[in-house]
Amino acid sequence: MAASSDTPTERIRCLTGALDSASSVVTWGEMMIRQRTTTFLLAVAILAVVLAACGGAGEHEEGGEESGTQYQLDETYDGVRAGAHLILSYNADANNFSGTVENTTRETLEAVRVEVHLSNGTELGPTTATDMLPGEIISILLPATEEPFETYSAHPEVGGDGEHKGEEGGEDEG
Repeated sequence: MAASSDTPTERIRCLTGALDSASSVVTWGEMMIRQRTTTFLLAVAILAVVLAACGGAGEHEEGGEESGTQYQLDETYDGVRAGAHLILSYNADANNFSGTVENTTRETLEAVRVEVHLSNGTELGPTTATDMLPGEIISILLPATEEPFETYSAHPEVGGDGEHKGEEGGEDEG
């Protein structure tokens, strides 16, 4: 009834062959997963490098922290923070910083002011806090010190959460 080729030994050989085939399928599947994982990780690493390179210039920064980027005296600061776009440069002949700050939002920006930090440790400003209408541009002029400096950093501040809250309220606390 049973064929002579259907012996227990031949059944074991058949099952062993099936297991070998199954393990090679798993190995191939694992290889494909590893290749995809490697490709994905490589793409993430390249993206991280590109983003780091784009963000390293210090321009168009957002947020409340000072960037720490130092500019040479012949370089112009051009950055956006909280919707305030500041363009500022040093004029060696007049020994001052001049430029503009623009509200790039559709809302009024409250208490906009500008600060410049010199490499000699001096902080210029902040300028007088000004509420700016959408699209409004105001001129900035900050006299520098007579003490020599080689580099500077600059930034606009918006609102009352900055380092300097201005003189809002008009009354001394006591």
